Amino acid sequence: MLRNISLAFCCLLMVLSCKKTDLYAPSSQKKCIVLCTNPGTSLSFRLLNAIGQDLVSGPSPTIPLQDINLKAGSTNMNLQISPSQSNTSNGYIYTNIKPVVPSPGAFVQMRLIVLVNGQPQVYNLNIQTVYDECCGHHVLGMTVNNGTFIPNDKGAMDITIAAGPRPN
Repeated sequence: MLRNISLAFCCLLMVLSCKKTDLYAPSSQKKCIVLCTNPGTSLSFRLLNAIGQDLVSGPSPTIPLQDINLKAGSTNMNLQISPSQSNTSNGYIYTNIKPVVPSPGAFVQMRLIVLVNGQPQVYNLNIQTVYDECCGHHVLGMTVNNGTFIPNDKGAMDITIAAGPRPN
C-alpha cells in the first residue's frame, strides 16, 4: 500500500513540475514540429491539354514560357519554370504571390493569359491562401473560371487549357 501511495505521489510531483507557462506562451514562442510541404506563397502549376500532356515542359512542349502572362490586378507576376526531372516527368511554372496577398487567409484574384496559336486565352484564377503560425502563408488551391476547386496537394496544380498543335 505504501508503495502505491509513493508511486502516486511521484506522479503528482511530475505533473505539477511541468511549466504551465509553455501552454500559454504567445504563438511566436511556440515550437512548431511540423513539415511544411508548401513553403511560402509559391504558386506552382502546369498547363495541360485535354489528354494530360504538359504544354510548357516535359518531353514535347508546345507553348513557350514567354507566351504565358499571370496578372494580379495590374501587377505582372514573374514566372519561372522548373525543369522536368526526366523526359517523362513534367516541370512546372511557378511564381511568388506574397506581394499580392492582401491578408492572411485571403483569396487572390488573378488572370492567366496564354497565347495559343497567336490568340490569347484568358483564365480567371481564384487562389485560396491560408496562414498558420508554423508554416506562414501558403497556397491551399485554386479555381479556374469558377470551376471545381483544385487542391495544392501535389506541389503543382494542373490547369487544363484548350490548345491545339502549334503551327509550323
